[in-house]
Amino acid sequence: MMNTMKRLSKMALKQLIACVVVGGCIGGLIACTRQRASLAASGAQLALSVTDAETGGALPATQLWHETDQKICVLFGYGYNTPAAVELLLAPLIQRYGAAAQGGMILPVVFPDDFRHGTRAVAGDFYAVLDDVHLSGIILLGAPEMTYRALARMQDAYDGEQPFPIFSFFPQDDVAGMESAADFVVDRAQDTENDGVVALEMAQETEENMALLLCAAARYLVELDEPLPRDAALFSHVQAICAPHRIAHYVDPETGLRSINHFILQ
Repeated sequence: MMNTMKRLSKMALKQLIACVVVGGCIGGLIACTRQRASLAASGAQLALSVTDAETGGALPATQLWHETDQKICVLFGYGYNTPAAVELLLAPLIQRYGAAAQGGMILPVVFPDDFRHGTRAVAGDFYAVLDDVHLSGIILLGAPEMTYRALARMQDAYDGEQPFPIFSFFPQDDVAGMESAADFVVDRAQDTENDGVVALEMAQETEENMALLLCAAARYLVELDEPLPRDAALFSHVQAICAPHRIAHYVDPETGLRSINHFILQ
């Protein structure tokens, strides 16, 4: 009996020692894991700090565009040709499609700065400005007078056919000439009620969203292989570009005729 109890006591002691050893190992493993996690977190924080110091807190953005010889010309005319306005409106276009100077698609042209011959600047020289440029489309913003004549010269150079899409927003050019030269024309509503307050509010809202409008126009343009037909479907195309604004057909105040490709933002 005594021998049996002794054997049991020795076995219990061995099990206790084993538990202590195993427990110590587990505790050591946990401590080591926590230490490694702490070191990893410290290392990650250090790496983040270095990244912040080198990049200003932001990781380099992935380039969204690729080099191409196809160019989209964006003309900045009256109301949109100040350096601040050009920079603001160009930024999202350059980010998405790249600047022509770096091999991207967007070719900005500013009137009158890029049209000067000494002290003279004529929008009719737009044709010469774009000479030898492989164009896939043109977006006009506040096109100055005589722009339509330059576009007509481009058509003449292609045997009277418009070779690529041309979108015109808020032109200061001849109405009939611009309607003839562009796929479509978009103007602001000219509301004279309430001493012009409604018209002013509409203009301000449109300018605040102009960058989005230009991006939508460029996105639409790059998907086109040819100009938009002047048919019943044109309204839907222009509405998609101008969304969320609503559009309506322009009606000539003198003749009462509704234009097929001239629209008013409402």
